[in-house]
Amino acid sequence: MGVSVTCDSCEYEFRVSDAHRGKRIRCPSCGDPVVVGSAESLGSRRHSSSRESFHLKTIRNQRQAFYARVSLVAGFLTGLAIVAATASVVLKPTDKPPEVTTETPPVVPDPDPLETEVGGDGFQPGPFADPTESEDGSAGAAKADQDDSEPDTPDQRGVVRDETASARGKKILGGLDRIVVETEVNPQDVRGAFRTMVNGIAEKQVESARLQNVDKGSAKLNIQMTIKAANNRSIFGLQAAVSVEDTESGAIARVWEREEEEVGRVSKLMLSRGTVPAEVQQGVEDFFRVLRKDIASAGRSH
Repeated sequence: MGVSVTCDSCEYEFRVSDAHRGKRIRCPSCGDPVVVGSAESLGSRRHSSSRESFHLKTIRNQRQAFYARVSLVAGFLTGLAIVAATASVVLKPTDKPPEVTTETPPVVPDPDPLETEVGGDGFQPGPFADPTESEDGSAGAAKADQDDSEPDTPDQRGVVRDETASARGKKILGGLDRIVVETEVNPQDVRGAFRTMVNGIAEKQVESARLQNVDKGSAKLNIQMTIKAANNRSIFGLQAAVSVEDTESGAIARVWEREEEEVGRVSKLMLSRGTVPAEVQQGVEDFFRVLRKDIASAGRSH
């Protein structure tokens, strides 16, 4: 019939034959040694685990009640502060309006027509004429041509444009020859083992797509890890996007993105130890294999 075994390290449950009862075997998930016990010892262990779960649940409920009371008091104090600030503004005496003084502009006498300089042929520049312009306007036209020859390029630094579904975005993705792989640190990855694993797999898939992995450049593969608690295991997810910056305008074009909320699951103990399960590693490889295929497909179509 077999014996049900639960690993003490990673809490992975599996069954073995009766022949292994009382023997020490290795867990197929994390590799730690596990002693195969009898049904009675398994029942007592489950009973002890249920009592510990009830105790932890009681502590959790007490902690939530305490946080609720603290939030209520904080909200009350915040309301009092808002009321006091509003009252101070309403009861503040109005300031005396500033006095408006009007000044009479000085009277400028008309120039003497006898003192006006007139050329030999009777030409006199108007009030909006360019002093550097000749009679035929050649110098002024040359200046206008010089101003039009140097248009200003608007600064669009930091502006992100979504080009993931456009033909332009696929052309940019297919024409990449180098990329920077950046993986953001997740606070729950205390030993950094998951970040190292994700970064290594992403770099391997990028190199398989014939892209050079560099430290600096305009094209970047930004990766974010998500670790969410769920019962006795945590859900490991990934978000990734390829963005290319225009060196002239500073605008950023997002040409590829992918998100998967659950790549695999990992126990809290393995997460604290920095042990990456094979299930999670395989899920990360499948995730970035899609990026390699999309780069190759974009390169063939353009």
